[in-house]
Amino acid sequence: MTLKSKMIFILISVFLLYASIEYFIQRLIIFPNFLELEKYSAQQNLQRSIAAINREIFHLDSKCQDWTAWDDTYEFVKSHSKDYITSNLNKGTFTINSFNAIFICDTNGHTVWGKIFDLTTNEEIGHQELFQGSSGEQYPLIHPSTVKKTLSKTNISGILMTGKGPMLISSRPILTSENKGPSRGHAIFGQFLSVSLKKNLVEQTQVNFTISTDKTLIQSFIRNATNPLDAKYNYLIDREDEHKLHIYTLYNDIRKNPAFLIKTTIPRDIVKNGLSTTRFALLSVFFIGTGVMLIIILVMKKTIISPITRLTDHVLSLSETRNYSMRLKIKRRDEIGTLARGFDRMVEKIEQQTEELASINDDLKKDIAMRMAVERALQEANRNLDILAKIDGLTKMANRRQFDENLTLEWKRMRREKLPLSLIICDVDCFKLYNDTYGHIAGDDCLRAIAQVIKNSMKRPSDFTARYGGEEFAIILSNTDSEGAAKIAEIIRANIQALGIPHRTSLAADSVTLSLGIASLIPDETSTVEDLLTLADKALYEAKSQGRNCFKT
Repeated sequence: MTLKSKMIFILISVFLLYASIEYFIQRLIIFPNFLELEKYSAQQNLQRSIAAINREIFHLDSKCQDWTAWDDTYEFVKSHSKDYITSNLNKGTFTINSFNAIFICDTNGHTVWGKIFDLTTNEEIGHQELFQGSSGEQYPLIHPSTVKKTLSKTNISGILMTGKGPMLISSRPILTSENKGPSRGHAIFGQFLSVSLKKNLVEQTQVNFTISTDKTLIQSFIRNATNPLDAKYNYLIDREDEHKLHIYTLYNDIRKNPAFLIKTTIPRDIVKNGLSTTRFALLSVFFIGTGVMLIIILVMKKTIISPITRLTDHVLSLSETRNYSMRLKIKRRDEIGTLARGFDRMVEKIEQQTEELASINDDLKKDIAMRMAVERALQEANRNLDILAKIDGLTKMANRRQFDENLTLEWKRMRREKLPLSLIICDVDCFKLYNDTYGHIAGDDCLRAIAQVIKNSMKRPSDFTARYGGEEFAIILSNTDSEGAAKIAEIIRANIQALGIPHRTSLAADSVTLSLGIASLIPDETSTVEDLLTLADKALYEAKSQGRNCFKT
């Protein structure tokens, strides 16, 4: 068989084989991948819908925790204070926080105070239907009197089905602001899964989903659902509509009973594009393959096979021997001749440049290694500078710069959340006399010891301590009123005095002591950070004026 016949036979065989393989790849691999991609996209949309609902429940539970871990609420369960009701349980509280229901119960499950509002009509709703069928410890919103885990981590949150439809619900034990017990009861907060809330969730997730409480649809889903979407949810996919794909899942309430059905709809553009792509690919293979095959046969008939074979042999020889002195010397005036002469010139230049490139390569390696070493040194220096810019070198506490930044951030956060922010400024009593008496080295040791005591006296990770300047220290207490700040101040003062660092020249005591000034505000539009600092300074001055070793608010 001639080379030409072999070439034609091989080209036709390869083309037919390639066309067959391409067809099966398109139908059995690529197109099913479009189906899986469509399924995955639907699942992702469904999970985003579920995550949006869970996120709303989490936000409600966070608000519930803020109310239940609060000294005022803790006292209200016992005192039934009318001032607390007027200040905190008014209609504005429901509207601002989007609460539909607030109930405060004692340890026996009896309601101390409770109301439900329909925020759409601004009307109060009777709560008999909400509590229908609940009694004692079996009622899922009332925690048992004894729990096996930390009270601050005890909660019930989720969906509660009511006569008004699904309600986002959260219940937590009522504790002090320091999350300590014993619990005086439980608070329950609820928010209806209203039409407006559903609309907001759809806008947030950019997912077209609906929620249905139709019991017939729920039962139908339970009978037909297969394939777990994840550990918590089952799903059902409906592909009967050629234009849209529907995926369903069930969301359970806090009693683990079916609450409602979530339906997510996506257009079937992915599958349509997959079919179009498959058809286009198959047609392209046929027509382009046929044309290319004919062109190759005609061109290679006389002009390519022999010259290419010679050129290929020459290239392979160069590749194996690396003898760049070899030349083709093909005397042709067509493109192959030009290619051969150009190839010879290229090999000549390669021969000349090989040695130069080897030398340049060595130089580049050295330069890269040096640059990398310099870059690593610069990065390490930048990290060290950043640390030094925010940390006080003597006490290893945050410095004044970091304190100013943190105070501004916490002020803005407390203003958004309408919560109290407290500031304590501490000053070491008669510290100049201490330095004069014991020396500056002993003074530095004293400041380090005081700084460590202040840091160890903090109760929460969010409590921020800093060296304010010289012998002054500052503490930022977020979500803490003046009473809570006073407790912290007394702990610090007592712990410093308990150190018993001798100070025989002190005007306050025989050991090193602190004077502390406390300021507490609920940030609003009319107040500033400077107001808080000014109040704390005034309180510190008053503590100094009244004998030192004390705190003033």
